[in-house]
Amino acid sequence: MDDIFMTFDDQRTRATLRVLEEMTGRFQMIVFTHHDHLAELPEGRLHLHPLPRFRPFM
Repeated sequence: MDDIFMTFDDQRTRATLRVLEEMTGRFQMIVFTHHDHLAELPEGRLHLHPLPRFRPFM
């Protein structure tokens, strides 16, 4: 999923993350986002894999 939380407030984001966590028993859930604060919201399992900042070649 690619940044499905873009227009969500923290309450909706937490609720959606709980639903996604419930689905992890059957599916692998991968969420891409550029919002750093989302890593602090989940109360369950989370494996964060930050990517390095993009630096264009000059």
